[in-house]
Amino acid sequence: MRIHGVLAGIAALLACGPNVANPPRSLDVPAQEIGDFSFTETRLGIPRWTLHGKGLSDFRSKEHVVVEGVKVDFFRLEADSLLITSTLRADSGEFHRTSRDMRVWGDVVITNAEGTELLTGWLRWIEQTELVSTLDTVLVRRDTHIMRGTGLESDPELRNVRILRDVVGSLGSKK
Repeated sequence: MRIHGVLAGIAALLACGPNVANPPRSLDVPAQEIGDFSFTETRLGIPRWTLHGKGLSDFRSKEHVVVEGVKVDFFRLEADSLLITSTLRADSGEFHRTSRDMRVWGDVVITNAEGTELLTGWLRWIEQTELVSTLDTVLVRRDTHIMRGTGLESDPELRNVRILRDVVGSLGSKK
């Protein structure tokens, strides 16, 4: 009789306690996760840019996927050769499925083929306009020239850079 009482007590405790085998799930759990990936966006079969990442989390309920360890190579077709014109790197980002826009943040750096660098805290790529932009503080280094300011709009090659306000700079001399 004592064994039946002990078993009944254990059964009652298990029935009243939390279900450990099936803990409650958060609604923000990715449906799919992928490590070390590359995705190339093309136009008429010609690569325009390639998004590389160390990790991708796909939240089906959202319009975007979250990317960790972001690297984006931008291309230009020149005389039947595909050239990397610039590379963007960031800690994290989002890629929007329908618009093909990207938003990146955390130590964002774009370096073009000539060595010009853009540094900022966050940046977005608008697919339709083919421009990068931010409202954050920016620093642009070109040779020994340095420009700082707030807000920016540019092509990803950093050829037509427009800093929006509070612009200061220094023109260093070449050695």
